[in-house]
Amino acid sequence: MIPCAKNSKLKKDFVNISDFLESQFSDEDIKQVNEIKKLQIVESEYGYKKLKSIPLQEHFKDVETMQERNIAVMTALDDGYKQAEIALFLGFSETTISKIKRKMNAI
Repeated sequence: MIPCAKNSKLKKDFVNISDFLESQFSDEDIKQVNEIKKLQIVESEYGYKKLKSIPLQEHFKDVETMQERNIAVMTALDDGYKQAEIALFLGFSETTISKIKRKMNAI
């Protein structure tokens, strides 16, 4: 063992991150950490990307109004889908998806 790591916290066994950081987390903090842990990040030829957690069909399955559609577009974008993928799925142009995104971000 190298001398500087002799008393390192990283060498110790910890039950959870709260013990490691010597700090308490709220229920909301723990919920956010658990959501982040569900994300799957993979390396692609252009860097790292988030794997899509649900198929596009699921994002749009119960959509009946324009507002619901716009919200579904935003959640699909948040899920890692590209504007071109969403446009192709919906039969829209990429410009239309871009306009929806811009409109929703302005709200």
